[in-house]
Amino acid sequence: MSPGPLPAAPTPVNDGVHLDNARLIALRRRAGVVLTRPRACPDAGQSGNYASPFRGRGMDFEETRVYQAGDDVRHIDWRVTARSGIPHTKLYREERERPVLFFVDVGRSMRFGTRRAFKSVAAAEAAAFLAWSAVALGDRVGGIVASDGVHRELSPRPRTRGAIAWIRALVDVHEAPLANTGGRAVAPLERFARIARPGSLSVILSDFLNLGDLDRWLARLAEHTDPVLVQVYDPVEARAPRPGMYCIGDDDRRIVLDTTDRSVVRDYEALFAARQRALVGLCRKFGARFVTLETGADVSVALRSGLACPLASTWRAA
Repeated sequence: MSPGPLPAAPTPVNDGVHLDNARLIALRRRAGVVLTRPRACPDAGQSGNYASPFRGRGMDFEETRVYQAGDDVRHIDWRVTARSGIPHTKLYREERERPVLFFVDVGRSMRFGTRRAFKSVAAAEAAAFLAWSAVALGDRVGGIVASDGVHRELSPRPRTRGAIAWIRALVDVHEAPLANTGGRAVAPLERFARIARPGSLSVILSDFLNLGDLDRWLARLAEHTDPVLVQVYDPVEARAPRPGMYCIGDDDRRIVLDTTDRSVVRDYEALFAARQRALVGLCRKFGARFVTLETGADVSVALRSGLACPLASTWRAA
């Protein structure tokens, strides 16, 4: 008796509202190396063939040996030196697997979209896409997914199993019912700033409407990690819809937006522009990278474009 046909692979959900594992796993085919932009190394004495716009990885202690001329005096092992009477220095090696940590906001304000997908879905897709890029580089992935009243923390894990575990966390938190907690993700962001190890790449994906004291935690992250801020937004947040009367809001309150009034349109669009300028200012202040991601954009194309830009510039991935 011949075996029956193999069961068909699950069809990824693609309604722009919900997430499933299959859709995020499928992004691996399009990821490749995105999280670093190699360029010819200007110093032949440096290790490796390329330099990256990101900070180097963390350093792991390897051994202690007798101090030699040219060694960094900051690495002298004073305990061994005192015991032996001979100056010794600590040697370090570059961490083989850089931790890449994501903070993904999928709270109430992110459950909105007028184009291809909700902001929360676009953010999760971007986090999965970048996780696969990290895996391609041999890095470990983990982080925090935060929604209203619930968040999931995942310590950095290597290779494919790390990306799969991260994708499951994204889907589980996104698909959980929203709690009525006011929609602020301050506590999870504080936790994120505390768990990010020196040398990590730390990526925050949000609309940044409910993250509270962002400058405080960004300052902390910038001290010892490479921060990247990805602002996820919908086109209708940046540009008012065509003239008409629109009822907008959430479960708590609703307002009527009259886009037949030019002054209303002007103020509406100026508010978004001001928020974006504030984010750009924070990134410049702390040396963080800034990318914008529109909900209607192709995530892979947008991130490749945004992450190819120099550190000092404002990155637009719309």
